[in-house]
Amino acid sequence: MEKFSDLEQQVREIIAKQIDIDISAVKKDSSISQLGGDSLVALQLLTVFENRFNITIPDDDAVKIDSFKSAVDIIEKLLKK
Repeated sequence: MEKFSDLEQQVREIIAKQIDIDISAVKKDSSISQLGGDSLVALQLLTVFENRFNITIPDDDAVKIDSFKSAVDIIEKLLKK
């Protein structure tokens, strides 16, 4: 069974809610498209991530968010600033 940090768990919950899937489907190696997300979902995710974590995701990072791992990595980087 995969173990998730608090941040990872929050990101999993957001992704699952936005795509309307069971949270157990969101694995560390999941891509947004594999989970059923499209470009509209990707935009919604950015907004929710920014609001939830009180961050601003720059455009050059936003285009890189295409998976669970990339979302966590970018959010972690921005939270450390």
